[in-house]
Amino acid sequence: MWACGQRSGKRNQHFGSYSHDLEGDLQLSGPNYTNNWAALGSVDYDISTNDQLRGRYIYNSIVGVDTTANLPAFYLNVPAKYHLFTLSEYHTFGPNLQNEFRLGYNRYFNTVPAGNFPFPGLDSFPNLVLLDLNSIQIGPDQFAPQFTIQNTYQTSDNITWTRGKHTVKFGVEGRKYISPQSYTQRGRGDYEYLSLQQYLNDLSPDSIAQRSVGSSILRGSNRNLLVR
Repeated sequence: MWACGQRSGKRNQHFGSYSHDLEGDLQLSGPNYTNNWAALGSVDYDISTNDQLRGRYIYNSIVGVDTTANLPAFYLNVPAKYHLFTLSEYHTFGPNLQNEFRLGYNRYFNTVPAGNFPFPGLDSFPNLVLLDLNSIQIGPDQFAPQFTIQNTYQTSDNITWTRGKHTVKFGVEGRKYISPQSYTQRGRGDYEYLSLQQYLNDLSPDSIAQRSVGSSILRGSNRNLLVR
């Protein structure tokens, strides 16, 4: 609920004019849903009696409505997508010696868009806050735009050796992470006005007026090697 509904007024006896203020509660409703998709793929192939190939793929998608904005006109879909792929090859050298080789890939993608809402004189729609109207925020999600991507690459090779009552396992595993991210605070600008009249008179914000310069992407990367 946001203030801007109930009307009260009074007459100016000196000039014969009539002015009124708008106050009260205005109830707004907007869409709020989540769509989920999932897919699974599986491949099993026996190359020979000593070699087997196994493949798996899993896909998940979750798309919901970002209701952080105060006004439903600025609600946008926020997608989160997941990919997982594995490929394994099993080789039997003999009754006492087996080898397992694996390749894996995992991807996570999430973005919070700000939309393509036009605003005169600016390249994107800013965040406008009117403090006298219950601090209503006009504009998209104040934390948008931002995104996070995480890619994980994995490979491993393990050998199992059996001798009598003893079993020995050893191998090596390597992983690589690539994760670009972007979030610039106040990238579209935050402008807060003590009153609606200040904004309608095209005056400078009298509470807060801040905007970041430029937008950067953090490209995280990491490598790990494990011997066991």
